[in-house]
Amino acid sequence: EANPRFLEMFGYGSEAEVRAIDPIELVHPGSRARFEEVVRDTIAGKRMSGPFEVDCVTRTGQVRHMVAFGSMAEVRDEPAHIGFMADVTGIKHAEEALAAQAVELKRSNAELQQFAYIASHDLQEPLRMVSCFAELLEMRFKDALAGDGSDFIGHIVQGVDRMQRLIDDLLAYSRVGTH
Repeated sequence: EANPRFLEMFGYGSEAEVRAIDPIELVHPGSRARFEEVVRDTIAGKRMSGPFEVDCVTRTGQVRHMVAFGSMAEVRDEPAHIGFMADVTGIKHAEEALAAQAVELKRSNAELQQFAYIASHDLQEPLRMVSCFAELLEMRFKDALAGDGSDFIGHIVQGVDRMQRLIDDLLAYSRVGTH
């Protein structure tokens, strides 16, 4: 027997259609061995089984992920195995998408960290050159430079120092997620 929700989930129009097929055909081949084991254990132990996950196949061949429970009962004075299912296909797909996004985020973060490291390394070399030449100018032409010239060199050195701090901060920021 099947209730209206079961018929809807599996794409059948009537109970007669469901009765005309072997119930194991509703279970995806990859889940059949586990499903049959749980049913056997439930029948043998006459106890509630589950929750367990099982992939099922609809009438149209669509695979649906289910969480199932099973129990033994008496129906019309006959022992019967009764099953309850909840369709968790949407949850499964969301979990898979979330896992894929986590992998992509990890890859992206690794690339960002590598880029920041390379960029900081490549930017530091020109800064060292600017700093060195500013110091050389100051040492060689200290007496020849007027007050403004000395101030200009001071501004260059301060700018180099600020840029060096920005590069160091960029590198530190890129490592925040990994340390």
